[in-house]
Amino acid sequence: MPSLIDLFDLLQGRSRKHLFNHQIDFRLGDHHEIPVVVFCALLVSSVLIIYHYPHAQPNKWPTVFFMLSAAVNVYLWQHFWRIYHYIADTPTSRVATASQGLVEFHGIGDLMPGENHRGLAMGPPCLWQVYTITRGDKTVERARTKQPFILQDASGSCVIFPAGATVIASSSAYPRQGDLRANIRYLKPGCGLYVLGQMRTVGGDNNHYDLDKETNKILRQWKQNQQQLVADYDTDSDGRIDSQEWEAARLKARKQAKRQIDLKRQGAITHEIRKPDNGMPLVISDREPKSLQRRYYWLGNASACLAIACFIWGAINAY
Repeated sequence: MPSLIDLFDLLQGRSRKHLFNHQIDFRLGDHHEIPVVVFCALLVSSVLIIYHYPHAQPNKWPTVFFMLSAAVNVYLWQHFWRIYHYIADTPTSRVATASQGLVEFHGIGDLMPGENHRGLAMGPPCLWQVYTITRGDKTVERARTKQPFILQDASGSCVIFPAGATVIASSSAYPRQGDLRANIRYLKPGCGLYVLGQMRTVGGDNNHYDLDKETNKILRQWKQNQQQLVADYDTDSDGRIDSQEWEAARLKARKQAKRQIDLKRQGAITHEIRKPDNGMPLVISDREPKSLQRRYYWLGNASACLAIACFIWGAINAY
Protein backbone atom coordinates (compact mmCIF):
# COMPACT_ATOMS: atom_id res chain seq x y z
CA MET A 1 0.00 0.00 0.00
CA PRO A 2 1.55 3.37 -0.98
CA SER A 3 2.39 5.78 1.82
CA LEU A 4 1.40 9.43 1.96
CA ILE A 5 4.94 10.38 1.02
CA ASP A 6 4.76 8.08 -2.03
CA LEU A 7 1.41 9.65 -2.88
CA PHE A 8 3.03 13.08 -2.64
CA ASP A 9 5.70 11.91 -5.13
CA LEU A 10 2.94 10.74 -7.47
CA LEU A 11 1.09 14.06 -7.23
CA GLN A 12 4.25 15.86 -8.27
CA GLY A 13 4.63 13.57 -11.28
CA ARG A 14 8.03 12.21 -10.41
CA SER A 15 9.55 9.16 -8.78
CA ARG A 16 12.27 9.09 -6.16
CA LYS A 17 14.69 7.82 -8.80
CA HIS A 18 13.92 10.83 -10.99
CA LEU A 19 14.24 13.18 -8.04
CA PHE A 20 17.90 12.53 -7.36
CA ASN A 21 20.44 14.86 -8.87
CA HIS A 22 23.84 15.91 -7.49
CA GLN A 23 23.02 19.52 -8.33
CA ILE A 24 19.43 19.47 -7.10
CA ASP A 25 18.40 22.77 -5.53
CA PHE A 26 15.84 22.57 -2.76
CA ARG A 27 15.08 26.27 -2.56
CA LEU A 28 11.51 27.41 -2.94
CA GLY A 29 10.34 27.68 -6.52
CA ASP A 30 12.65 25.15 -8.13
CA HIS A 31 10.00 22.41 -8.09
CA HIS A 32 6.21 22.13 -8.03
CA GLU A 33 5.65 22.94 -4.38
CA ILE A 34 2.24 21.39 -3.73
CA PRO A 35 2.55 21.59 0.07
CA VAL A 36 3.48 25.27 -0.13
CA VAL A 37 0.46 25.98 -2.33
CA VAL A 38 -1.82 24.15 0.10
CA PHE A 39 -0.20 25.96 3.01
CA CYS A 40 -0.82 29.36 1.39
CA ALA A 41 -4.40 28.43 0.48
CA LEU A 42 -5.23 27.38 4.03
CA LEU A 43 -3.52 30.45 5.46
CA VAL A 44 -5.50 32.75 3.14
CA SER A 45 -8.72 30.92 4.06
CA SER A 46 -8.03 31.47 7.74
CA VAL A 47 -7.31 35.17 7.22
CA LEU A 48 -10.54 35.58 5.21
CA ILE A 49 -12.53 33.93 7.98
CA ILE A 50 -11.02 36.31 10.52
CA TYR A 51 -11.64 39.30 8.21
CA HIS A 52 -15.28 38.44 7.48
CA TYR A 53 -16.04 37.50 11.07
CA PRO A 54 -14.18 40.07 13.20
CA HIS A 55 -16.80 39.63 15.94
CA ALA A 56 -17.35 35.95 15.35
CA GLN A 57 -19.21 33.83 17.83
CA PRO A 58 -17.06 31.53 19.96
CA ASN A 59 -17.98 28.49 17.83
CA LYS A 60 -16.31 30.11 14.76
CA TRP A 61 -12.87 30.40 16.32
CA PRO A 62 -12.26 26.63 16.41
CA THR A 63 -12.50 26.77 12.61
CA VAL A 64 -9.73 29.37 12.50
CA PHE A 65 -7.64 27.32 14.93
CA PHE A 66 -8.01 24.11 12.94
CA MET A 67 -7.31 25.83 9.61
CA LEU A 68 -4.13 27.39 10.98
CA SER A 69 -3.13 24.03 12.48
CA ALA A 70 -3.71 22.36 9.13
CA ALA A 71 -1.53 24.98 7.41
CA VAL A 72 1.29 24.48 9.90
CA ASN A 73 1.13 20.69 9.49
CA VAL A 74 1.19 20.98 5.70
CA TYR A 75 4.36 23.02 6.03
CA LEU A 76 5.84 20.37 8.36
CA TRP A 77 4.78 17.66 5.90
CA GLN A 78 6.79 19.36 3.18
CA HIS A 79 9.76 19.98 5.50
CA PHE A 80 10.02 16.37 6.73
CA TRP A 81 9.36 14.99 3.24
CA ARG A 82 12.30 16.96 1.84
CA ILE A 83 14.70 15.82 4.54
CA TYR A 84 13.52 12.21 4.11
CA HIS A 85 14.35 12.28 0.39
CA TYR A 86 17.52 14.27 1.04
CA ILE A 87 18.82 11.39 3.17
CA ALA A 88 17.33 8.54 1.12
CA ASP A 89 18.43 9.77 -2.33
CA THR A 90 22.02 10.90 -1.65
CA PRO A 91 24.48 8.05 -2.32
CA THR A 92 27.37 7.33 0.02
CA SER A 93 30.74 8.62 -1.21
CA ARG A 94 34.37 8.12 -0.22
CA VAL A 95 36.23 11.19 1.02
CA ALA A 96 39.14 10.87 -1.40
CA THR A 97 36.98 10.50 -4.52
CA ALA A 98 33.88 12.55 -3.69
CA SER A 99 32.87 15.36 -6.02
CA GLN A 100 32.28 18.90 -4.80
CA GLY A 101 28.72 19.63 -3.62
CA LEU A 102 26.21 17.51 -1.71
CA VAL A 103 27.81 14.37 -0.27
CA GLU A 104 27.10 11.61 2.23
CA PHE A 105 29.94 10.09 4.25
CA HIS A 106 30.22 7.24 6.75
CA GLY A 107 33.30 7.08 8.95
CA ILE A 108 34.84 7.43 12.39
CA GLY A 109 34.73 10.70 14.30
CA ASP A 110 37.89 12.14 15.83
CA LEU A 111 39.21 15.36 17.34
CA MET A 112 41.28 17.83 15.34
CA PRO A 113 45.05 17.09 15.16
CA GLY A 114 46.81 18.18 18.35
CA GLU A 115 43.57 18.28 20.37
CA ASN A 116 43.49 15.82 23.29
CA HIS A 117 40.23 16.72 25.03
CA ARG A 118 37.08 18.65 24.30
CA GLY A 119 34.05 19.13 26.53
CA LEU A 120 33.02 20.45 29.91
CA ALA A 121 35.39 19.86 32.80
CA MET A 122 32.63 18.00 34.64
CA GLY A 123 31.47 16.09 31.55
CA PRO A 124 32.73 13.34 29.26
CA PRO A 125 35.09 13.96 26.30
CA CYS A 126 33.21 14.73 23.10
CA LEU A 127 33.42 15.74 19.44
CA TRP A 128 30.28 17.87 19.71
CA GLN A 129 27.89 18.64 22.56
CA VAL A 130 24.84 20.64 23.51
CA TYR A 131 24.45 21.24 27.22
CA THR A 132 22.49 23.03 29.90
CA ILE A 133 24.02 23.79 33.30
CA THR A 134 21.61 24.47 36.15
CA ARG A 135 21.87 25.45 39.80
CA GLY A 136 18.69 24.32 41.47
CA ASP A 137 15.86 25.56 39.24
CA LYS A 138 17.96 28.32 37.65
CA THR A 139 19.71 27.89 34.31
CA VAL A 140 23.34 29.05 34.58
CA GLU A 141 24.53 28.31 31.05
CA ARG A 142 23.17 26.81 27.86
CA ALA A 143 25.28 26.30 24.71
CA ARG A 144 26.26 24.04 21.83
CA THR A 145 29.75 23.64 20.45
CA LYS A 146 30.75 24.88 17.01
CA GLN A 147 34.36 23.69 16.85
CA PRO A 148 35.22 21.51 13.85
CA PHE A 149 36.14 17.84 14.12
CA ILE A 150 37.37 15.07 11.84
CA LEU A 151 35.56 12.30 9.97
CA GLN A 152 37.90 9.56 8.77
CA ASP A 153 36.99 6.81 6.32
CA ALA A 154 39.14 4.19 4.56
CA SER A 155 40.12 6.63 1.81
CA GLY A 156 40.91 9.82 3.72
CA SER A 157 39.61 12.43 6.13
CA CYS A 158 37.50 15.58 6.07
CA VAL A 159 36.82 18.40 8.52
CA ILE A 160 33.23 18.81 9.72
CA PHE A 161 32.08 22.33 10.65
CA PRO A 162 28.92 21.76 12.75
CA ALA A 163 27.71 25.38 12.91
CA GLY A 164 23.98 25.38 12.10
CA ALA A 165 23.88 21.58 11.78
CA THR A 166 21.04 19.22 12.67
CA VAL A 167 22.90 16.90 15.06
CA ILE A 168 21.24 13.67 16.23
CA ALA A 169 23.36 12.25 19.05
CA SER A 170 22.63 9.06 21.00
CA SER A 171 24.90 9.69 23.99
CA SER A 172 23.86 11.74 27.01
CA ALA A 173 25.29 12.46 30.46
CA TYR A 174 24.09 14.19 33.64
CA PRO A 175 27.20 15.01 35.71
CA ARG A 176 27.21 17.05 38.92
CA GLN A 177 29.84 19.34 40.40
CA GLY A 178 28.94 20.83 43.76
CA ASP A 179 25.54 22.47 43.41
CA LEU A 180 25.81 22.52 39.60
CA ARG A 181 24.14 19.92 37.40
CA ALA A 182 24.70 19.51 33.66
CA ASN A 183 22.46 17.93 31.06
CA ILE A 184 24.69 16.97 28.11
CA ARG A 185 23.90 15.39 24.75
CA TYR A 186 27.06 14.62 22.81
CA LEU A 187 28.96 12.71 20.10
CA LYS A 188 31.74 10.49 21.42
CA PRO A 189 35.28 10.56 19.98
CA GLY A 190 35.77 7.37 17.98
CA CYS A 191 32.05 6.87 17.31
CA GLY A 192 30.67 5.89 13.92
CA LEU A 193 29.48 9.03 12.14
CA TYR A 194 27.00 9.68 9.37
CA VAL A 195 27.37 13.10 7.73
CA LEU A 196 25.29 14.64 4.95
CA GLY A 197 26.22 18.11 3.76
CA GLN A 198 28.13 20.21 1.25
CA MET A 199 31.76 19.41 0.57
CA ARG A 200 34.34 21.95 -0.54
CA THR A 201 38.03 21.24 -1.06
CA VAL A 202 40.39 24.01 0.01
CA GLY A 203 44.14 24.42 0.11
CA GLY A 204 46.75 23.61 -2.49
CA ASP A 205 46.59 25.68 -5.67
CA ASN A 206 43.37 25.06 -7.59
CA ASN A 207 43.98 27.77 -10.18
CA HIS A 208 43.80 26.84 -13.84
CA TYR A 209 47.22 26.93 -15.48
CA ASP A 210 47.83 26.97 -19.23
CA LEU A 211 50.95 24.89 -19.88
CA ASP A 212 51.72 26.71 -23.13
CA LYS A 213 51.51 30.13 -21.47
CA GLU A 214 53.75 29.00 -18.62
CA THR A 215 56.24 27.60 -21.16
CA ASN A 216 56.33 30.87 -23.09
CA LYS A 217 56.87 32.77 -19.86
CA ILE A 218 60.00 30.72 -19.14
CA LEU A 219 61.27 31.14 -22.70
CA ARG A 220 60.86 34.92 -22.45
CA GLN A 221 62.95 34.89 -19.29
CA TRP A 222 65.67 32.87 -21.03
CA LYS A 223 65.68 35.24 -24.02
CA GLN A 224 66.59 38.12 -21.74
CA ASN A 225 69.99 36.50 -21.29
CA GLN A 226 71.00 35.67 -24.90
CA GLN A 227 74.58 34.81 -23.93
CA GLN A 228 73.44 32.09 -21.50
CA LEU A 229 70.80 30.83 -23.95
CA VAL A 230 73.43 30.36 -26.71
CA ALA A 231 75.81 28.70 -24.26
CA ASP A 232 73.13 26.20 -23.18
CA TYR A 233 71.56 25.29 -26.55
CA ASP A 234 74.02 26.20 -29.37
CA THR A 235 75.02 22.60 -30.06
CA ASP A 236 76.83 23.31 -33.37
CA SER A 237 78.77 26.27 -31.89
CA ASP A 238 77.87 28.69 -34.71
CA GLY A 239 77.01 31.47 -32.26
CA ARG A 240 73.28 31.43 -32.87
CA ILE A 241 70.15 29.35 -32.09
CA ASP A 242 68.66 27.60 -35.13
CA SER A 243 65.17 26.07 -35.34
CA GLN A 244 66.21 22.63 -34.07
CA GLU A 245 68.10 24.11 -31.11
CA TRP A 246 65.17 26.38 -30.31
CA GLU A 247 62.83 23.37 -30.34
CA ALA A 248 65.11 21.63 -27.84
CA ALA A 249 65.02 24.73 -25.64
CA ARG A 250 61.25 24.88 -25.92
CA LEU A 251 60.85 21.22 -24.88
CA LYS A 252 63.04 21.77 -21.83
CA ALA A 253 61.11 24.90 -20.91
CA ARG A 254 57.85 22.94 -21.21
CA LYS A 255 59.12 20.25 -18.82
CA GLN A 256 60.21 22.93 -16.36
CA ALA A 257 56.80 24.67 -16.60
CA LYS A 258 55.01 21.38 -15.89
CA ARG A 259 57.18 20.75 -12.81
CA GLN A 260 56.44 24.24 -11.50
CA ILE A 261 52.68 23.77 -11.97
CA ASP A 262 52.80 20.40 -10.18
CA LEU A 263 54.71 21.92 -7.25
CA LYS A 264 52.14 24.70 -6.92
CA ARG A 265 49.36 22.14 -6.73
CA GLN A 266 51.04 19.96 -4.11
CA GLY A 267 50.08 22.19 -1.18
CA ALA A 268 48.06 20.80 1.71
CA ILE A 269 44.50 19.96 0.67
CA THR A 270 41.61 19.91 3.15
CA HIS A 271 38.11 18.59 2.48
CA GLU A 272 35.49 20.59 4.41
CA ILE A 273 31.85 19.73 5.11
CA ARG A 274 29.51 22.60 5.94
CA LYS A 275 25.82 23.43 5.87
CA PRO A 276 24.61 23.40 2.22
CA ASP A 277 23.96 26.68 0.44
CA ASN A 278 20.62 25.42 -0.92
CA GLY A 279 18.79 25.67 2.40
CA MET A 280 18.91 21.97 3.33
CA PRO A 281 20.37 21.01 6.71
CA LEU A 282 23.81 19.70 7.49
CA VAL A 283 22.93 16.33 9.08
CA ILE A 284 25.37 14.79 11.56
CA SER A 285 24.49 11.65 13.50
CA ASP A 286 25.98 8.66 15.26
CA ARG A 287 22.95 6.62 14.17
CA GLU A 288 22.51 4.56 11.03
CA PRO A 289 21.00 6.46 8.06
CA LYS A 290 18.15 3.93 7.86
CA SER A 291 17.12 5.00 11.34
CA LEU A 292 17.14 8.66 10.27
CA GLN A 293 15.10 7.84 7.17
CA ARG A 294 12.44 6.12 9.30
CA ARG A 295 12.40 9.07 11.68
CA TYR A 296 11.59 11.65 8.97
CA TYR A 297 9.37 9.21 7.05
CA TRP A 298 6.99 8.83 9.99
CA LEU A 299 7.23 12.49 10.98
CA GLY A 300 6.17 13.36 7.42
CA ASN A 301 3.29 10.89 7.46
CA ALA A 302 2.15 12.08 10.88
CA SER A 303 2.17 15.73 9.75
CA ALA A 304 0.17 14.87 6.63
CA CYS A 305 -2.43 12.99 8.69
CA LEU A 306 -2.73 15.87 11.16
CA ALA A 307 -3.08 18.38 8.32
CA ILE A 308 -5.93 16.39 6.76
CA ALA A 309 -7.64 15.83 10.13
CA CYS A 310 -7.39 19.53 11.10
CA PHE A 311 -8.72 20.66 7.73
CA ILE A 312 -11.71 18.27 7.88
CA TRP A 313 -12.50 19.18 11.49
CA GLY A 314 -12.19 22.88 10.69
CA ALA A 315 -14.58 22.50 7.74
CA ILE A 316 -17.07 20.66 9.92
CA ASN A 317 -16.92 23.38 12.59
CA ALA A 318 -17.49 26.06 9.94
CA TYR A 319 -20.97 24.66 9.38
